Amino acid sequence: MRLFRLILCATYATFLLSAAKANAEAPPVSIPRTILAFYDSKLNNGEAWFGRTHKFAEMPLNYLGLRLRYIDTRQPLPELSSLSDIRGAIIWSRTNQIEDPEAFLEWATRFVKSGKRLALIGAPPWSTNLRGIPPSGILTATFWQTFGFSYRDQWVSFTHDMEIIRQDPEVIGFEHQLPKPLPSYQEILPDSPDAQLHLLVRRGGTEKQEHVLVATTPRGGFIAADYAIYMDQDPFEDHQFVQWIINPFEFFRLAFATDDLPKADVSTLSNRRLYYSHIDGDGLRNLTEVKPYNDKRMTVAEVILEEIIKKYPDLPVTFAPVVGDIDPNWYGSDRHLSIARALLAPPHVEAGNHTLSHPLDWGFFENFDPVREIPYLKNYPEREDSLLANNILSFFGFKKHRPSHHFDAAMGKEGEEEDGQENRDSTLKKERYSDYKTPRSYASKPFNLHEEIEGSNATIKKLLPTNKEIKLLQWSGNTLPFKEALQMTRGAGMRNINGGNTRFDGKFPSVAWIAPLGRSVAGEWQCYASSSNENTYTNLWTEQFSGFQYLIHTIKNTETPRRLIPFNIYYHLYSGEKLASLNALKNNLNYARSQSLAPVEASYYSAIADGAIQANFVRLPSGAVEVHDRGQLQTIRFDRSTLKQIDLTRSRGVTGQRHFQGSLYVALDQEVAVPEIMIVPYLTPAKPPPSPLPYLLEGRWRIFGLKPLASQGFEFYAHGYGWGDMTWYVPQWGSYSVTVYDLQEKPLLQQRAVSTDDDGLIRLNLSVSAMDKVRIVVSWQNGVDGYDRR
Repeated sequence: MRLFRLILCATYATFLLSAAKANAEAPPVSIPRTILAFYDSKLNNGEAWFGRTHKFAEMPLNYLGLRLRYIDTRQPLPELSSLSDIRGAIIWSRTNQIEDPEAFLEWATRFVKSGKRLALIGAPPWSTNLRGIPPSGILTATFWQTFGFSYRDQWVSFTHDMEIIRQDPEVIGFEHQLPKPLPSYQEILPDSPDAQLHLLVRRGGTEKQEHVLVATTPRGGFIAADYAIYMDQDPFEDHQFVQWIINPFEFFRLAFATDDLPKADVSTLSNRRLYYSHIDGDGLRNLTEVKPYNDKRMTVAEVILEEIIKKYPDLPVTFAPVVGDIDPNWYGSDRHLSIARALLAPPHVEAGNHTLSHPLDWGFFENFDPVREIPYLKNYPEREDSLLANNILSFFGFKKHRPSHHFDAAMGKEGEEEDGQENRDSTLKKERYSDYKTPRSYASKPFNLHEEIEGSNATIKKLLPTNKEIKLLQWSGNTLPFKEALQMTRGAGMRNINGGNTRFDGKFPSVAWIAPLGRSVAGEWQCYASSSNENTYTNLWTEQFSGFQYLIHTIKNTETPRRLIPFNIYYHLYSGEKLASLNALKNNLNYARSQSLAPVEASYYSAIADGAIQANFVRLPSGAVEVHDRGQLQTIRFDRSTLKQIDLTRSRGVTGQRHFQGSLYVALDQEVAVPEIMIVPYLTPAKPPPSPLPYLLEGRWRIFGLKPLASQGFEFYAHGYGWGDMTWYVPQWGSYSVTVYDLQEKPLLQQRAVSTDDDGLIRLNLSVSAMDKVRIVVSWQNGVDGYDRR
């Protein structure tokens, strides 16, 4: 077996030398991964994130390593000379009208001719101008010919006798079969031998003309109107039924040629699925119904502290108070301050901020005029709950305790405007998806953005242990902050999160309900939470209080057949109000404990997502890929790479590699600003990739600062939660000594690990805390029977 490994390494080295010589003359090349996404600011309430591209297409595009830059069709089209970083464009319009269709057609034709790829979904927006006048037929024909098709100005309304000639099962019928009868469509004809025709039809009888409904080409892809997704109002639910007809991952993979594109992966850390959890502080003052705590008139927050935070120290969580609930100048008291202090004290709890007055409709407060809030003042809660008289009455049952749920409701996908319907009033631009009675939860003082963010930070900081900082702003209400709010959060040194409302289960049976990484707001970035909270499982906390247990369905559905999102448990303090909701939360946490995860703080996930959007890739003359501007992004994924591996001797800043679901996951070293990744053929897929250097196969902790030592040893730093469960590949079989040191070089643990010649792996389970960074030294001891056989 050892002889086989030596022969394999020699063959591997010969290949590397020949490959390096062949690529020596190639110049470095930036790898474009930005997609222009067009939208009409007169539709979808004037915002790109209410359109189908953001709701449905952006998540699959993010998964494929792409990021979107939104372009308003009402604004001047970008100059092609300024698009060197652009891989392609997507147009998914709800209307076939545009102000200047001829200018758009000419631009789109030049865009495709320049070598950029275009994904056209639905009716082209250039069919007519706003007065119903179509563009030149020559311009239309020229575009379609450039795109690889022929165009006929005919609309097929009756499809009952249409015959399906070709239906590619890899693309068509992903979640929902084709409707019967087929939807009507514009006649587009095949006209290029390099087109992959995924759905081709023709009319029965004497006419044999074939029509293209779904196709991809080296110039992009095309989906006829109503053939991308199936939508209908669910008669049993309060939201639309949505499923993909086409496979968005396969269609966009082909349309934008993403096979050779490195993917910035946010779902994985140390080659395991990433885990994080965060709590919005809503309901902190509410009394619990859970026994025996209700006998002591304890709050829901105290139940969460005792039953969740203290009992799951291996799973980090970020807690963000609503300062209006704890500040005695608002609705809080000294007791509520003490409760918040206790929640923030444990070492595995990260400090966040859920604002001061808990805005519900953020758009209401952009360019805020206090006069606008006057009609709502009568609807705000009185501060009577903090009065002694009310507390006495409540104790004797004469006055019912009034709960203070705020009902955060993220931007949803519940409805869409009718095709072509423009906003009738500019005030509709700031849509309020939930029927809030007030624009925020509390109004003890006039709204002040500085007080909402930096002022509330000052209050929370007084409650923190000396070694903690506030790392995260967790958006409240409709989770649609405006630019200045995002800008102030970033200026205060905080990451941000919330919004998205991801679910994928029996009630939301489609990847269409999985949100993208976030949204860009006038140059600022909002990170979405990876999963929905208990609100959507309990009908805004009105029924089915055990419903949050079904989060596990979303977690499972987003892990296979593709790992789409991290494992995220996102909830509110009021989950401690009822026994059913508390048990549902515990069920989710217990499931998390049963999985192989890499737990991190919620702010760290937000930083990873930021890095995934910012990162840029450069292909070097050697064929290696450099990763620039990555921030805290720590994983790069290479799809369709079962027979590929990393050459660690020619890479930089790589700590590990692992094959999973046909992809190669590459773990990066956070201490290396610009990693370099060299991909080479993988000759032994039944075994871990061979290497003359050690590497991480998978682990629970974050690994960084990896470096080899003399005599086949290596060392690294680690940070994480729970015991240090990890697996390493080592080039030398035998016995290893593993020593864990704290930052003062005090030994915390020493143990032995053994690698056999069968797989070259050592498996560690380090029963020591790494919540403070530790250094780990792995020393080769030779042989397998003892520490030293030299």
